[in-house]
Amino acid sequence: MITREKLLDLIHNQKTVNISLFLPMEIKGDLVKQNSLRFKNYVNKITQALKNKGIDEHQIGKLVEPMKEMIANDDFWQHQKEGLAVYRNFDFFETYRYPVRFTEQIYISPYFQITPLIPLAQENQSFYLLALNKNDIQLFEGDQDGLHPMLLENTPVSFDDYLKYDVHEKHQQARSISGGAVFHGQSAADEEKKKLTNFLARVESGVLDVIQREPHPLILAGSETTTSHFKQVSHYNNLVETPITVNPNSLDQNELWNRAREILQPIIMKSLQNAVSQFGDLHRRKQASDDIDQIVKAAHYAKVDRLFIARDSKQWGKFDPDENSVWIHTNEDDHAYDLLNAAACNAMDNGSVVFVLPNEMMPGHNTIAATFRYQ
Repeated sequence: MITREKLLDLIHNQKTVNISLFLPMEIKGDLVKQNSLRFKNYVNKITQALKNKGIDEHQIGKLVEPMKEMIANDDFWQHQKEGLAVYRNFDFFETYRYPVRFTEQIYISPYFQITPLIPLAQENQSFYLLALNKNDIQLFEGDQDGLHPMLLENTPVSFDDYLKYDVHEKHQQARSISGGAVFHGQSAADEEKKKLTNFLARVESGVLDVIQREPHPLILAGSETTTSHFKQVSHYNNLVETPITVNPNSLDQNELWNRAREILQPIIMKSLQNAVSQFGDLHRRKQASDDIDQIVKAAHYAKVDRLFIARDSKQWGKFDPDENSVWIHTNEDDHAYDLLNAAACNAMDNGSVVFVLPNEMMPGHNTIAATFRYQ
């Protein structure tokens, strides 16, 4: 799972020479055999690229040695997701498997290339899913890897168990009332509805005990009647309005996760749109810009509040903080690196929020834009 913390870990482990490799992986059938061969070809390309940069052959050997050792690890290549990211410098070596088919890319620069991973982090909105089958209440925490069961303590997890407890409670109450219990006329349907409402109120109380420490969105899965009753008794501020109206036991966990993600996606998109919508007003007040020279410098000096980068875009060049100068290169060469990624690394390291967006969502209709903390 990619998180902001994991991206910061990459940033904090950067050295003078950092290798970032992204590869699509095969995950089914005989095609899986291509994974190690594709990786071997790219290790050779990395070796040549390091030579082109004038790095000593002995140092190159040290850099690529752990990657070469991976080639013969059949178990590693058999258990892949759609995309593989590899990060390496003289003191750091990590591989990450993600459910996204990356475009084949190599980067060797003063920065680890984090921009391909940022969309995964910004879409990795953790959430809770409460499966409201009357006789099988289940709570899950969801993330980009799937659903993870959570323990509900001191909480009735079935309507039948609750009724047994409820009958016992009423029996105890009736014995404590002199002259016996008094019951008023009430239809069977009303009584059943009241029991269900009370049951769901007990469930809600138990769920709150578990989730209120990290108030992620809570998505309900259940019949229209059950989810509607739960919403009436709920006090949770981050309850998602749209439920999954299905018997949750009729779907496996992966299907439930997919349905939940479909509901969550517009919520994530709305938060992105809200961030973008503020750009125009701030730009008019000179508190925002889409000028790469200004933004690269501002990111380095902790002036950026929110940074926006167009997905799959690159701008080759160099930044010299000592001279506070930015040089733009028209093409990638052995001395240039991706300034958009450099700005993302510096901005994130300085506490800024970084978004990677589709071109059509970009404020300023440029490959980079930013709002500033101060002028």
